[in-house]
Amino acid sequence: MAEEIRVDKPQVFIEGMSSGLSSEAASQTVRHKFTFSFDVVGEAPCVVTELENITCSEGETAVLKCVITGEPKMPPRFINPICDMETPEGTTVMFECSLMGIPSPIVSWFKGDRKIPQNNKKYLHFSDSDNHFLKICKVTTQDSGVYTCRAINIVGETLCRASLVVLSAKDFSGKTRGRELTEKDE
Repeated sequence: MAEEIRVDKPQVFIEGMSSGLSSEAASQTVRHKFTFSFDVVGEAPCVVTELENITCSEGETAVLKCVITGEPKMPPRFINPICDMETPEGTTVMFECSLMGIPSPIVSWFKGDRKIPQNNKKYLHFSDSDNHFLKICKVTTQDSGVYTCRAINIVGETLCRASLVVLSAKDFSGKTRGRELTEKDE
């Protein structure tokens, strides 16, 4: 939302006393009607809950004070999505991504349209702050396919996908693509 401030034509009100003072001797109140908006980080459903009435004399600067309430909210979005990988059979690979969202999103992993169970012997998924990992141990050609990381919170949902190609030893050219773990990483 862009910053916008609009001031309508001022309205002058004469407040006089019933003692018969002239209008010149009466005090004047100039009222301005302001319309304003402001930028909010994320997609926060913030609400202005309190405005303070400001008065000032001609030539003075008036400052409008307001109280804004509401928790900031932002749908999940990937900062670094998962990447395609190509690797030989028998290796251990790791998909990794980083994302942000408020509140923190819940992350799920899928192979094709099947949800990958949490922490079994073949698959291990875990998180470290905004970084999320799926480790696949001792891959075979049957592990080839499309893997999806899904992040969801109360504001929204996002997905990123990458393919894993596992080559048999006879088809492997010697170059891997993506993150292959060595014995010491495991």
